Amino acid sequence: MTLSVRDVSLGARLSGVTLALEPGTVTAICGPNGAGKSTLLEVLAGLLKADTGETLLGDIPLGHDNPRERARRIGYLPQSPEIAWDVPVRSLIELGRMPHGDRAQEPVDAAIDALDLHPFARRRVLTLSGGETARVLLARILAGEPDWILADEPLAALDLAHQRIIVHHLVAEARRGRGVALVLHDLAIAMNHADRVVLMDRGTIVADGPPVDALSRENIGRVFGVQADWVGPPGQRALSV
Repeated sequence: MTLSVRDVSLGARLSGVTLALEPGTVTAICGPNGAGKSTLLEVLAGLLKADTGETLLGDIPLGHDNPRERARRIGYLPQSPEIAWDVPVRSLIELGRMPHGDRAQEPVDAAIDALDLHPFARRRVLTLSGGETARVLLARILAGEPDWILADEPLAALDLAHQRIIVHHLVAEARRGRGVALVLHDLAIAMNHADRVVLMDRGTIVADGPPVDALSRENIGRVFGVQADWVGPPGQRALSV
């Protein structure tokens, strides 16, 4: 089912934003600092209430739905997740089952398999590197089997190898039918891996479409104030500034 906002405004952060996200696709939300990207993602997740407008999961407005059902449907990964307790990796991943009220092990095992976390399953979370922790936090979301994965800068502070692992896995989840929406600062990753790019500036959407269109030279110049050109073949493009 679609995840959408209709004519959403929130203080000075969002102004009249309307957007419908489709399952089975990777949508990258891009824009300069302060553009409203993270705010939009939190509104989509039902974590922030807009001043005006509404957020809908299918045809049901968030806030009118069952909170537990919403938690089953939407998995949200914040930009700077906090881990309060130094628990074993597997125990943290098992927390993804909380919205279901069970401790089913099959989806937990599947998440550990998908992100190749068996070598770390018995380790304490706070002993892991940044890249390992990012994989564990994503596995916690996958263990909950949500319809939607919303992630705010999931690649921040990761090296290239770990970025590749996370991106490729998120793309694979979309190909399995899940909806994936990512806030990204790296325009090259958005260009090469997203199905759709939503480009924001000053709380509004200024472009929305295939990456090659939304991240055109003209749009980048208008939004970021720099002259840039894409170089390289499709799927391997780099941004020359």
